[in-house]
Amino acid sequence: MTNDRIAVYAQLANLIGNTPLVRYNLLPNGNTLFVKEECRNPWAYNHYVRVYFALFRHFEEAGVIVPGQRVYDFTSGSAGIAMAAIASLLGYPCEVGMPAGGEKAREDAILQWLPSRECLHLTNAKTYVDGADWFSSRLRAKNRDLFFFNHSMFFENGVVKINETVMSAMATVADEVFAELGGVGTDTFVAVSGNGTTQLGYGRRLKELSQKTRMVGLECFESSHTFEKLYPGRAEAMYGVSPEMRKQFPRHGLPGTSFPVHFALPALEASVPLLAEEKLVWWWKTIGAYEALTGRSVPADAIFWDRDIPDELQGYGRTTRASYAVAKALAEETAGQSYLIVAYDLADRYDSPTGR
Repeated sequence: MTNDRIAVYAQLANLIGNTPLVRYNLLPNGNTLFVKEECRNPWAYNHYVRVYFALFRHFEEAGVIVPGQRVYDFTSGSAGIAMAAIASLLGYPCEVGMPAGGEKAREDAILQWLPSRECLHLTNAKTYVDGADWFSSRLRAKNRDLFFFNHSMFFENGVVKINETVMSAMATVADEVFAELGGVGTDTFVAVSGNGTTQLGYGRRLKELSQKTRMVGLECFESSHTFEKLYPGRAEAMYGVSPEMRKQFPRHGLPGTSFPVHFALPALEASVPLLAEEKLVWWWKTIGAYEALTGRSVPADAIFWDRDIPDELQGYGRTTRASYAVAKALAEETAGQSYLIVAYDLADRYDSPTGR
């Protein structure tokens, strides 16, 4: 890179990361909650700002991309906002694909950084993220100059591999938490299971820094994708819901959390062995579908992500609230321990109703 481009990247780097770690006394039994506010990153206000900044710098340093080149990625929302923002700041025309029928607030946040509305491509809502592989291949076939940023993996000689540039960017969050806590780790880290990038990126580094830290994953009951990998057959045995029945549930309200897909997610596969356990979270829209499909009542110990959220946490996004709900459930069985969750984004990135 030229000296001018190096200076541009240095200027942006000074604005990213070093987000606050906030302590809350909101858990029972003298347990402590720490929230890493990744929603305070600039421009996109989410944790993916670190990722796309690292990816653009990596590929530009390697001479793979140059300013002015068209770039593309597929997202459930948050990643697309960060990519569009970083691309705009660095001078790259950007195209973003995402499933239709999601949070319009996320579409609007992406659009404010794109050259035109036509640069946002909405795929069939029914396919959700499963539409990413087919649509991305089709788009690239028609646009040979389009560079595909894949924020969860990359292909090498036809083999799907973990994107370690992404993992390194995520690991900086763990480094900051460890430093802010004075060189010690929390007892438990509650991580959102999705494509595996945050779970592996944060969790692997936290485990390296603090062997005592337990990582507990969470995902929506409607998915149970990671849960099934950790406990094969348990969800169906416990709740009477087969994988085929899950297709009949309405789309869950936590974009970016686990979802059954028909393509490889290498970071997720690598993160599963790091989990001490996986928790399923529920919300009110699940109740009717679950009772109709199974003839059962929702389990008494179900963890609802949309209930009893303290006022102090209302400004955070839904995945943060879900993380709190899981931390609270875990804290009811412990005393005097510390729990870490991440504020991945803000509440204004969701506009569909959560209550009845």
